Amino acid sequence: MILLRTMAFSPQTAAFARRLASESGEKVCCVVDERKGMVDVGEFDKIAITRSACQALGLYCPADAGWRCGDYGFYLARQRYPDERFMWLIEYDVRLSGPHISAFFQCFHAADAVDLIAGHYRRAEKWWYWTHTMASRDQPVWRCLFPVVRLSDRAIDLLHAQRKAYARRPMRLANWPNDESFVATILSRAGMQCADLNDFGTALYDDNTYTFNKPFDGQLIDERALPLKVFHPILFGDDLMRKLKRMAWINKGESLPRKVKRRLIEAINSRLPA
Repeated sequence: MILLRTMAFSPQTAAFARRLASESGEKVCCVVDERKGMVDVGEFDKIAITRSACQALGLYCPADAGWRCGDYGFYLARQRYPDERFMWLIEYDVRLSGPHISAFFQCFHAADAVDLIAGHYRRAEKWWYWTHTMASRDQPVWRCLFPVVRLSDRAIDLLHAQRKAYARRPMRLANWPNDESFVATILSRAGMQCADLNDFGTALYDDNTYTFNKPFDGQLIDERALPLKVFHPILFGDDLMRKLKRMAWINKGESLPRKVKRRLIEAINSRLPA
């Protein structure tokens, strides 16, 4: 099934959800951050991300959990749909280009043994912002990009158990791992099969189409007229303006106090077992 992760249900998001449902052959359920209020998702099933829902599953909820912890949607969905063997999480600002979305999913018809599929899956660089949150003694840190992710049922169960275990460790609480560092690292260290979106015979993305820091204006892109690619982020109107302002702030660089805190936590975590 497909979990469509969103914070609102704009006309553009609704159109994307309906295209996913009609062309993928998969059930679509919206995973919605409702910590600030309810969101109407029309005819689709909905899983609400709220503090109480997450805490009921034993999950620690920092103030930015709805943004930082995209993997929480998998755990809530696993509770709702226990018979699903694989789940895709696709964010609202993703677009799968080409005349028919089914072409994307057909790339993975022989991937039943793979537990994690994500873009930019690799060993984390020392300088990466989230590396320090998953640092541990004698263990590498891995990373991925989270807008398009597929997890197996056994991967979801392992990750959920590990999130609950981390919630009992004060140093993990001090700087809670984000979804991209946590998921890639835990599954890689456990020896589960992990793969990149581009590992299945088709180049589904590159640094120009699938990125964090270069938003596309959705008004200027006709995804149906383009060859098969994963695009992110495609934004419209106020969402686009907010993203551009955020990127301008990020590009100013990390403040010295934040950098010192990050290095200190990394040093402490590096002395702890995984």
